[in-house]
Amino acid sequence: MLEQEIIRQQFEELLSHHQAALGHYESVMGQTDEHTALQLTQICREKQRHVELTERLIEIAEA
Repeated sequence: MLEQEIIRQQFEELLSHHQAALGHYESVMGQTDEHTALQLTQICREKQRHVELTERLIEIAEA
């Protein structure tokens, strides 16, 4: 059980970092030119996917 708790905590830290990065990219997106905004949109999609996958990993670690 201790190993699962450590893994869950690590995934929660990772999730926090992913969410912070996503928020940063989203806030910058409106302040850039069109080309850069399109690139940031793609990055946001990928980062959102990382958030979802990390949330799933946390669920698995809790099981």
